[in-house]
Amino acid sequence: MHKEIVSIHCKADLDAIIYKNDLGILRKYLLVESPISKSDRIVKLAHEIENSSNATCILEAKLDIGRRAKRIEIVAKDKKQLRIFKITSQKSLDRDALDLDQSLTFINERYESSGLVFFATLVTDVMPSSTIVDSIKKSLLNQMEFIQYG
Repeated sequence: MHKEIVSIHCKADLDAIIYKNDLGILRKYLLVESPISKSDRIVKLAHEIENSSNATCILEAKLDIGRRAKRIEIVAKDKKQLRIFKITSQKSLDRDALDLDQSLTFINERYESSGLVFFATLVTDVMPSSTIVDSIKKSLLNQMEFIQYG
């Protein structure tokens, strides 16, 4: 099994990412070629996003919503856009899509003046039928990309 060490930013606050370009702590992670655990899948996906685009990835970004903080698994930011990612399973796809949609709505409202365009991507290990995905998309307030990964 091939393994390498990669450096990825983590544990930043979304306010700091957007307004101060503070990307949090640069931490080293073990990149596993065939990830099994969710955390290994997150690291591998973030690494692939950074290698295939001009975006910088931040793991475990914090979004303050009222009295509670929500953790965003992956944030990918470049000069003009910010994309949030949520890793899910097929059985909790609809619930996680609604949760991610709610977060994106909050982000769009809160950071409207930032000049960034915000997107959301829901990542699943097994893609359900297009009928199910279309049904979920109809109940969302924002556009969301659904991708299969892992």
